[in-house]
Amino acid sequence: MKLNKYMYGLLLIICCGLLVLTNQEKEDFVQVIQEKGEEKQVFLLHENELLMVNYESFMDTKEKQIGEAIQFMKQSFLPFNNLLAEESEVNEIIIKDGLCIVDFNVLEYEIVNEVKLLEALIFTLTKDESIDHIELKVMGETLTHMPKNNTEITYSNMDYGINHLQTNDQYLHDYDSVFLYEYTKVDEFDYLRIQSMCVENSADYDAYINLMCENINYLKKEKIRTTETSVYKDGTLLLNINKHALNKDGEVKKDFIELLILNFEQYGEINNLQIVVDGQLISIDGKNKLKINEKE
Repeated sequence: MKLNKYMYGLLLIICCGLLVLTNQEKEDFVQVIQEKGEEKQVFLLHENELLMVNYESFMDTKEKQIGEAIQFMKQSFLPFNNLLAEESEVNEIIIKDGLCIVDFNVLEYEIVNEVKLLEALIFTLTKDESIDHIELKVMGETLTHMPKNNTEITYSNMDYGINHLQTNDQYLHDYDSVFLYEYTKVDEFDYLRIQSMCVENSADYDAYINLMCENINYLKKEKIRTTETSVYKDGTLLLNINKHALNKDGEVKKDFIELLILNFEQYGEINNLQIVVDGQLISIDGKNKLKINEKE
């Protein structure tokens, strides 16, 4: 795992902390560090959008891991800005039957970040496979609205949406919603950006691929577009794409392949993709199908 500037700072703090530990505590600490941590994710604010940051957690319970992730949201370190103020402390975290309850002493934040904070909390906590939805409390009282701008907590899971660029989420839920995924480079590091988009029918694959082409920066830059209606049959989706999807050797561009896999994995019914350019089926790594969701 690459270390960014913050992680180097964190390691420095850890090393300084070792100076005040007893010999036994040092041995115990080194034992933990030598063990591989669990890969976790937290959504942090960068220039008015949330990006997913991967890190290793050595916390021994899920409750502690969640507390750790929330602590990250309170920090400002380049290139990220804090979402929560320092005075926002967690009183209690309870995980039971797929529900994660987080009780704060107070929720203090900049009002302009209210929706982003709610999105970050929902998506960070529900990234854990054992958590389906969340409940936010302040001093034991369940929140139905965020405290500053009265944003309604209409959904307590990923259906709420993320990075959908509105001050409230009502429009997103008038229709179906889908996710667009792409990696964005910030200070030489790649971070996953997820954006919720509204569609009339989430099973309309042409509408989805068109959303990808119109909103994912790489596809816009490369001018990759569909040319005809896609065809779905028995778990395989055939996409008719223009020649900009091919490199100079006539092969499908690697970055395009990675984006297709990243985005179409959310469609569990699609096991394979086929790419057709100018009526010709293009092989990918010597095969005529690109596996997306391979069934066991």
